[in-house]
Amino acid sequence: MYRENEIVRESLLSTGALLAQDIQQNVSNSLFVTDTLHAFLESNAYVLKDFDEWGKLIFRSDATVSAVQLAPDGVVQCIYPLEGNEGAIGHDLLKDKKRDDGARKTVTSRETTLIGPVKLIQSGKYAVIARKPIFIGSDSDGEDKFWGFTIALVLVDDFLLDEIVGVEEQGVKIRLQGDDPDAAVNPVFYESEGWIDGNAVSMKIKVPNGEWGLKISASMDGCRHYLWVRILGWALAVLVFGYIFSQQYRVQKNQLEIIKLNGQLRDELSERELSAKQKEQLILELQTALGDVKTLSGLLPICSKCKKIRDDDGYWNDLEAYFEEHSNLLFTHGMCKTCADSLYGDQEWYRKKHMKDKDEE
Repeated sequence: MYRENEIVRESLLSTGALLAQDIQQNVSNSLFVTDTLHAFLESNAYVLKDFDEWGKLIFRSDATVSAVQLAPDGVVQCIYPLEGNEGAIGHDLLKDKKRDDGARKTVTSRETTLIGPVKLIQSGKYAVIARKPIFIGSDSDGEDKFWGFTIALVLVDDFLLDEIVGVEEQGVKIRLQGDDPDAAVNPVFYESEGWIDGNAVSMKIKVPNGEWGLKISASMDGCRHYLWVRILGWALAVLVFGYIFSQQYRVQKNQLEIIKLNGQLRDELSERELSAKQKEQLILELQTALGDVKTLSGLLPICSKCKKIRDDDGYWNDLEAYFEEHSNLLFTHGMCKTCADSLYGDQEWYRKKHMKDKDEE
């Protein structure tokens, strides 16, 4: 039984955390609106003539906001949409004794403040009000001058209705308490029918310049039903998480394999490129060496009488043999005139041929 109660408590805390997250998301929307209004003001040098255009854009972009306002010097002058909100025009937030504490807290802290729920003057409906204090330039004392407020209103009925209904369908009861500096007791946003405070879990929700209180409980009749619903829900969540994790692991594993293969391919290509370069270098070196071997340069020892050439080992070689070995030369044989005259000058046939050649010249 004790373990069962602990499971119920943990489940309630989990539900409360999710609901608190939804609340803070809606709060963030209202802060975005007040910041956007401030941006429009700055870009238009705090001239208000185009406010309706700004208001229309903001109003259409955020379905949770019921109205946006500008209050120079703390007095409401501009509202969009104006229809149904006319009663708030001229409302002096800093002088209304029923509302001035919250407004002054906003100015003093210089922080956007979320107040509510409060009953609206113009419609009698309950809403959450986000006010951002705007300071510009400097006054005579060198201090930033208070310009006024940018304001966003969110009706309570539009704030959390869907989320609350969804939680209550699980057999859970809710009590949400707001924050209003002008009220003796902080007002209650919502309280489930048949609310019992006995086994409730409590948590605080941080909002701009304040704190809300959330309590969640489950009736004894609904505990077992709620417990099994939550257990099934958690089991389903675990299965879904396991599936997602397995898919992510598979994708990650495939990615690692691809990265590994890419690395191997790059290494192989690098090795091939290196091998090709090494081969090219080797061929170049061989060609250079071969050229060096077959190219004659420097001093060449030659016999002054027989004209034989001495090689590196000290042997004397015929001229033809030496040049064929150390160059790309191929020899063709003939005889110069001097040698021919020396050998055949006393021969009749040679003298006749020689004389004939002279006549032809």
